[in-house]
Amino acid sequence: MNEQIQILPMAIAMVAGPQLISAVFLATSRDPRRNSLAYLAGATAAVLAGLAISYVTALIFNEAAEATGAESSDDWLTWVIVGLLVVLSIHTFRTRHTAETPKWMSGLLEADPRAAGKLGFGLFALMPTDIAVMLAVGAFLAQNDLGYLDGLPFVAVTVLLVALPFLAYLVMGRRADHLLPRVREWATSYSWAISIAVYIFFIYAIVS
Repeated sequence: MNEQIQILPMAIAMVAGPQLISAVFLATSRDPRRNSLAYLAGATAAVLAGLAISYVTALIFNEAAEATGAESSDDWLTWVIVGLLVVLSIHTFRTRHTAETPKWMSGLLEADPRAAGKLGFGLFALMPTDIAVMLAVGAFLAQNDLGYLDGLPFVAVTVLLVALPFLAYLVMGRRADHLLPRVREWATSYSWAISIAVYIFFIYAIVS
């Protein structure tokens, strides 16, 4: 259980950036309910599939390391995870001043559920940062002799976080139109710092 808790903060890094910003746009779109639900469905499918691929990949590499007579495949996996997180931290820091809302996101206000679903899947399945995070989580599960199902709380928290704009809309209705743009601006400006803090915390949890 302690190992499962350690990976939960990585869900924050999964949604920090265009993933959460897109959710805000869709929650204030022409059809916020259907668009947001489609977006969440796409995101859920992407994270479930991505984590499964990452976990199986980690198991294969772990077995390969053991077959070669490596003294400790666990140590090997540890350094793979740490290396991924260091690369993510450096990349996030170097691109912190270039983060801005892409122009195509403004079109999400007129999006339909089909497009929203594809966007949710694509943003979580194809974003390099999210791929790296899922690889790190999958390797962590394999390193600690945990199963794929032990990673489902990470998936659940990821989906919950990206669902927050939609939940705000359900609670506040159209009053959320005034709050959510502020959230969008804040996420655009400071998501990089939150992501780096999560990466550093996870590195510490792994090596300590």
